Amino acid sequence: MAIFRKSFLVVMLLALAGTLANAQIGFAVPGSASPLNCSAFAGMALLRPEGFTERVGDILITCTGGTALPLGSQVPRTNITLFMSPVNITSRLLDPLSGLSEALLLIDDPGSSLPTGASGLYGPKAPQSLCASMVGCAAFAQLDGSGVYPVASTTAEGGTNAANVYQGYVGAAGDNTVTFWGVPVLPPELAGVQRTFRITNLRVPTVGLAEQQQISAFLSASNFAALPVPAASSLVGQVGPPMTATVDPAPAGGASPFAQCVAPGGATLAAKLHFSERLGTGFKTRVVPLTDVAWASTLPNTGTPGQNIPGNIFYGSESGFILPAATATIGPVTYVAGLADFGTRLKAVFTNIPAGIKVYVSTTNANGYAVPGGTGITPYAVLVAGNQSDEANTDGAVITPLSSGAVPGSDGLTAVPLTPDASGSATAVWEVVNTNPNTLDVTLTFSVYIGYDGVPATHGAARIANE
Repeated sequence: MAIFRKSFLVVMLLALAGTLANAQIGFAVPGSASPLNCSAFAGMALLRPEGFTERVGDILITCTGGTALPLGSQVPRTNITLFMSPVNITSRLLDPLSGLSEALLLIDDPGSSLPTGASGLYGPKAPQSLCASMVGCAAFAQLDGSGVYPVASTTAEGGTNAANVYQGYVGAAGDNTVTFWGVPVLPPELAGVQRTFRITNLRVPTVGLAEQQQISAFLSASNFAALPVPAASSLVGQVGPPMTATVDPAPAGGASPFAQCVAPGGATLAAKLHFSERLGTGFKTRVVPLTDVAWASTLPNTGTPGQNIPGNIFYGSESGFILPAATATIGPVTYVAGLADFGTRLKAVFTNIPAGIKVYVSTTNANGYAVPGGTGITPYAVLVAGNQSDEANTDGAVITPLSSGAVPGSDGLTAVPLTPDASGSATAVWEVVNTNPNTLDVTLTFSVYIGYDGVPATHGAARIANE
């Protein structure tokens, strides 16, 4: 399984539709204790059929009731395993040997600041604390500052909130599985109070799947007494319609670049390329832009505030729930759990380019975007690669739009030349930096231009003599 996750589409798209409501610890209400009862619910994502790492919906386990544990006693733990069907799991691996991945389990939605009766930094008000042990982390039963709510602490004597973020290990029971080891389950005990476990950053490949193919997840707990979740499959995704890519070889304002009266050089409009998403969120930026500054949608977005609020869908973003504490450094690049390498990328390949002919493409789909990569919602994409070998060189890095050799295109857009390889093929790659997730069937259009070198006089004379 590859360690690098690519959010790269040649002809590509993704839409994350419905998810789950945010969970909360809740408020104690008068009532008698009930047996521990847990149930699982899933959000449903609409997935692009061209994606290798499509993000499916979150799975939320909610527990109520249970018997109070003696103060200072260790909280019972369980291993939680998800089985995906009919696909494998392609969440990024941060350690390919152990299967440690970016898939995360969050206890009580830490950092969401949802309402809770608990006093102190517990539950939704607790900071996000990563368990760094493969076998899980111990937690001990205590009471909150009010002395009413059961909470999990780091030691038997009390202290800070126990670890509340667990990373999933892919492949322990097959490539279609992810396991969270040693997760503590503290019974919520009080009426009106619930304990939640959210599983997020699950990604699957959808290439080759038919439209409307459903993706399911089956959940299993090794310690049923600690986490009594009924065995059942949940729908977490469905494959949507494919993106369309078309070529207009006779665009308005274009001219035949091979006509006798067209002067050599320059960039004469020869064709238009149209990419249509066919889904409301088919085109996505790398992250959700938090500020209206240039390229904010392409920056890592790992600070505070960042893209780390449990339960948010992050519409229009290739990245999921970003956890800066979970990283892996591979060569010069540090990869972060939940952070995609880049936004949606659109690729065009040109073949059989004759010697002496220059192929240009427009650097964007439109002129004059006020804040590229900011919070604007007018769809916008920029050229990031002009040959096959460079199309992935910006993985994990801040975006650098391609501008080398730029010339005016005959239709008013800026054009740059592509670099053919030895076989006469060239590649152009554009990345989406602004998008509107609420608009269906957005089309991004790019211009293709042709230029050519002047023919030396000796070549011209020879050609005339042979005619």
